[in-house]
Parts: sequence; structure tokens; C-alpha cells
Amino acid sequence: PYGAGWMVKMTVDQPADVDSLMDAAAYEASVA
Repeated sequence: PYGAGWMVKMTVDQPADVDSLMDAAAYEASVA
């Protein structure tokens, strides 16, 4: 949705780890 890029399918061993991932807005703010 953000232009050219990669699509990736991942399998998570520890579903609770997903809670600490950044959403698009948080990631954009961290790299700005």
C-alpha cells in the first residue's frame, strides 16, 4: 500500500511478541 516494496509472510513462534511491534505511524515517527 505504500508504493513499491516487498510482501512477506511470517510465522510467529511467540504470539505475544507481536504486541511490541510498531504500527505504520509509530515506525514513520521513529525514522523521521
